[in-house]
Amino acid sequence: MSSDNIMNRNKFSRMVEDLVSLSVGTVTYIDAILEICNRQQIDPLDVNKMLSKPIYEKVHSEAQQASLLKVSPLNTLPL
Repeated sequence: MSSDNIMNRNKFSRMVEDLVSLSVGTVTYIDAILEICNRQQIDPLDVNKMLSKPIYEKVHSEAQQASLLKVSPLNTLPL
């Protein structure tokens, strides 16, 4: 097996960045990750360990903007 066939964090992150940049703003990071998972036959649940910190932060930001994350209100005290 050649090293070209092995998926690692750097290769996966580069593929995500390339897809997003080539789309000229029409593909989100979340969509790019799902597309690459589909192309490479990777379970999306296994992709967390392959995300670079900058891509993880961009995905987190996209998810917050789309209200996909549960966020507890900042002005309440835990009881």
